[in-house]
Amino acid sequence: MAWGSVEARTCCASTTDQAHWDHCPNAGVKRDGDPCAGMSLDGRVVVNVLVPQWVDLFREKNRKYAKVDQSLGARGVFPDINRKVGVLRQRVWEGEETPGEPTKEVIFDLIGHLFLMAAIMEGDDDH
Repeated sequence: MAWGSVEARTCCASTTDQAHWDHCPNAGVKRDGDPCAGMSLDGRVVVNVLVPQWVDLFREKNRKYAKVDQSLGARGVFPDINRKVGVLRQRVWEGEETPGEPTKEVIFDLIGHLFLMAAIMEGDDDH
């Protein structure tokens, strides 16, 4: 199974099954065109599974909330970041069950808010 084949890309790019990775001839092997060569299983899952899922959710939510007031600049995003971190602290650190979006969506929202802050700060020499 050559890396360029659909089977190899599907097989080695998107699976989260460690047993697969322990026996797959493509796992951890540097191949031309494999941007994730040498990455850990978690790294490959982030790049090939979670980032595309995040992009889809970010596009959806950004279209919905694109008209948010940005007069405070990067500081205006901070309350959203703080709120999402608070939810994660309760769920992950404290082990509490809280109502609302699934935890994975909260994580994706936090990443989105952090990227929005970075976008607002882009080109600002002070940051």
